[in-house]
Amino acid sequence: MRFLFLLVLICFPSLAAAQVEKGESTISGRVVYADTGKPVRRATVNLFSSFNLPPERTTSTNNRGDFRFNEVAAGTYFVLAEIPGGLSPLKAFVVTEFGYSSDVDIEQTRVSVDGKNAVRCEVRLVRAGSIRGTITYSDKEPVTGAPLQLFRRKNGVTAPYFVRRVETNDRGMYRIDGLPDGEYFVGVSDSIGRVVFRGPDEDRGVVTSYYPGVGSITEAKSIQVQAGSEVSAINITLGDDRLRQISGVVKWRDSGLPVPLATLALRKMDEPRVDVSFEQYLSANSATAAYEYTLTSDIDFTMLASLPVTSTNVQGEWKFPELPPGKYLLTASATPPHADSPVVDLEGEPRIEVESLMNRHARGPVTVRQFEFTVGDTDLKDVVLEMTDGARISGTVVAEGSSMPNLRLFLKRDGSQIGFTRSYHNRDEGSFVLEGVPAGDVRLEAQVLTGSDSYVKSITLGSQDLMRSPLRVEEGAEITGVRITIGHGLAKLSGRVLFGEGGAPAVGSGVLLVKADPALWHSPTARALAIVNAAGEFVMECPPGDYVVFTWAAGNQPAQSMDEFIRAQATGARRISLQKDEEKQIELTVAKPKQ
Repeated sequence: MRFLFLLVLICFPSLAAAQVEKGESTISGRVVYADTGKPVRRATVNLFSSFNLPPERTTSTNNRGDFRFNEVAAGTYFVLAEIPGGLSPLKAFVVTEFGYSSDVDIEQTRVSVDGKNAVRCEVRLVRAGSIRGTITYSDKEPVTGAPLQLFRRKNGVTAPYFVRRVETNDRGMYRIDGLPDGEYFVGVSDSIGRVVFRGPDEDRGVVTSYYPGVGSITEAKSIQVQAGSEVSAINITLGDDRLRQISGVVKWRDSGLPVPLATLALRKMDEPRVDVSFEQYLSANSATAAYEYTLTSDIDFTMLASLPVTSTNVQGEWKFPELPPGKYLLTASATPPHADSPVVDLEGEPRIEVESLMNRHARGPVTVRQFEFTVGDTDLKDVVLEMTDGARISGTVVAEGSSMPNLRLFLKRDGSQIGFTRSYHNRDEGSFVLEGVPAGDVRLEAQVLTGSDSYVKSITLGSQDLMRSPLRVEEGAEITGVRITIGHGLAKLSGRVLFGEGGAPAVGSGVLLVKADPALWHSPTARALAIVNAAGEFVMECPPGDYVVFTWAAGNQPAQSMDEFIRAQATGARRISLQKDEEKQIELTVAKPKQ
């Protein structure tokens, strides 16, 4: 069956080294191939208690395919085996607002121990599918060292499918392994001049050609993959059309000064992307407050969006070389100059001191602007991007009857987070400031960090309810008097999810609670998400109120955004009311996915 795992397993394996509770039980067994029954040697075997937590234990099989876990505490676990070429939820995945999912449709071994007994089991490992092909130029010369990109279409939604880096060899050949059943699109990036601030494993760039040799994914031919089989001859011939370049300068509109070290991210408009903010992802998937704090501090979540990124030089100049024709969205972010920013004269031209700007960039504020371009038959040169300081939103935070929690503040526009805008929250003074806010209709979101019994009760500006309606922001405006009220006394909902009445536990299923008021469906603060553990149980904490309950089996995780899913499924969904400090239990059922 398909799995949901927290992204921390991929990005920070070291966090898996948590304190492991010990018992006296033993879990042992053998790993065999599902199609032949032969033992799997040197397989990695993981012991999981929950799908959104790191493995409890890890070991390897011997030459007979045997493995053993000693000193296991009482509980219900999954035993997961993986090898190169085998289906594994840790090797290939999609990321959505519902979590990390590999969509691996296989039965997993589930065992229960009482802390003293010994249990033996058999783990059946399913061989994965693969895609193989060659990338060449029109003169039959191989394209070497070009990274491949993979997209998967599920339930009508196409999204990036993340695999370990695959690139062509010296003969232009490539092979993508570890794929579950599904419909895929293969693209290649032939842009040698990519400039990104991530490591080589995340360098994806702009796709310059899709199979069978077209420039847009809307024209690409899909590839059907079945587990245990290889799809070959997925060859792409790159055309002779010269790729184009976008270049120009970033300036401040008021002063005309260049903007050094501005960050520019480029996205091709018709290319599928991960449209989920870091805050939304953490709110839905953080297992503990410790994980949330670590990830918030350290992860550059933009790597999941697979966007090529560059920076301006001290003259404010920038460029994106080797781009295929199409429509693009360019997002520029920069730190506005202030009075404490020394201005020096380099070769007779005004420049902002780079070191000072780098220090300010680390503490904000940051202003954001977006620009649309169309790349055609010629290069786009001398493009001038004008930046402004942006608007400023400030206000107070009031806690009802308890201590002030730590908040995360951010803005959304058109359903997506406004990237890079910085917020400042002073818990002692009960105040906050948001700077660099772009003009337009924006939604102010406030989230209480996990580990607190607090929740956002209301966000208002005078008589306007900002939790239910957007805030109109004018260019350079100063908006004051926003009030965020914090309530206390979360409700706790726990229960089980079964495959039908009296059926087996629907492990790995998702449970989503959303405030019943449609005006709040847009907000991450009005949602609570839980993943059913190996015992078929879940638990979640959420603010008091009336909710709509959604469930899905692990094999049917939604592919669309939460907003789209909620609106499509709300009619006829189960309703539930939760009171302050209430603890309620519930039993839910889902249909078993097709195997």
